[in-house]
Amino acid sequence: MYLIRKLWITTALALAALNASAASRFDPITQSYFIEETERIGGIEIQRMYSSVSSFRGHFGYGWCSDLDARIIRYSNGETRYRGCDPSSAEMIDPRTDLRSASRLVPTGTGFKRQREDGATQKFDHKGLLASVTLVGGRELQIERESGGQVRALRSGATLVQIEMETDQVDLSLAKVLDLGREKMFRYRDGLLIATTDDRYTYDDDRNVIRRERNGDVESVYYDSENDRVTRIGWSALSGERLLLTLERKEKSAEIEIRAELERGAEMHPVRILYGLDTRRLDLVGDRRTARRILQWLKT
Repeated sequence: MYLIRKLWITTALALAALNASAASRFDPITQSYFIEETERIGGIEIQRMYSSVSSFRGHFGYGWCSDLDARIIRYSNGETRYRGCDPSSAEMIDPRTDLRSASRLVPTGTGFKRQREDGATQKFDHKGLLASVTLVGGRELQIERESGGQVRALRSGATLVQIEMETDQVDLSLAKVLDLGREKMFRYRDGLLIATTDDRYTYDDDRNVIRRERNGDVESVYYDSENDRVTRIGWSALSGERLLLTLERKEKSAEIEIRAELERGAEMHPVRILYGLDTRRLDLVGDRRTARRILQWLKT
């Protein structure tokens, strides 16, 4: 059997899709838990993504990748490399080992520019610090800094929001965003994002998110590093739904088998899904309405 590390427990946040600006997914290939959030402060939007397999440490703490996380590193031997994260996976692009760190870098009169994995264009100043991000749709996020390089404000069009940073023994983290008297707060413990104005996060000893709370709803995750199966159990406070989901991949197999049961009161809706790793094809057996709901949680 293929050793699978993750066990996911999910609840109303995913089941009911309560907020379009926050979505959680499960990646069947990496067996990782993935969160995608959009912070909206005034006219500013910041994307931040979390992956349970990511080792990246960015402006929102360990495991989180965001629009603000990127820089150019210049080595003494003349090499120029990119350090950041892939927004599609939140995984670290390591300047020491990742081939992507040396590609897509274009020198400019004021520094560098780079096309991000999702098509956005990043611009860097002569010190290698991120100066702006232009998304595929044309929206530009400009980053204003103190003389020492610390972020002090974000600008998008005519909108300007003030930033306060928090310093711990490891790194800088974004602590507060101010816009017209309104505040968006971010709190950390040991480099981990534990709370925002809208969310609460709890981590295990391996720094994986195991619980997320928003608007009174709870999503819980359990990671199993010993068994060769993955089971997710979910409960929705609003709809009374529970989900039991098991993932299994046989040794050298190109398929992952996903078996699920969605419980609504006394009703049980079983589904079996075969996911092709090479083809990305999904074959469904069982209640298709339930299958469509389960597919919403798969990051494919």
